[in-house]
Amino acid sequence: MTTTINGSLLYGVDLGGGDQPWQVRHTAAPQHRVQSPHELSWYDPDSIYDFRDQANLRLACADRPVDHTAVADPASAAAARVGAHLECYSWEVAPSFVLAASITTAYYDTPVQVDLLDLHGRHQAEGWDAKLAAALALLGVTHMTAQPCWMVTASE
Repeated sequence: MTTTINGSLLYGVDLGGGDQPWQVRHTAAPQHRVQSPHELSWYDPDSIYDFRDQANLRLACADRPVDHTAVADPASAAAARVGAHLECYSWEVAPSFVLAASITTAYYDTPVQVDLLDLHGRHQAEGWDAKLAAALALLGVTHMTAQPCWMVTASE
């Protein structure tokens, strides 16, 4: 069996998870570091949707009740609604998560040209930091670092 690795350049916050410690705290109890998604009131471990899709559905529906049937692609719907969505990195068995306002992915067989000046301009013009802060609030968590940042991740 062959494993294909893809790389992504993204702007956002690393939430951790999987084999990495979670990098968020509960909004209601800022002294408490999240240890598992099971601690988040909106997460349903018995749902047919995984953590990433449940988080993206929460972001997509924002202040409305979550309607799983009305959202075909939770990540795109979250990005359209709040300007950020959850993505996985690492390996599929125990994924870690990033809340991202911008993602550029290079698949294993196709290089991608990146215009860093354009990305920097969009970051400023589109208010990515504020969008990420609003998305974290909707998820009921605060990030343990001060600022979002540029990251490079790999996933299979």
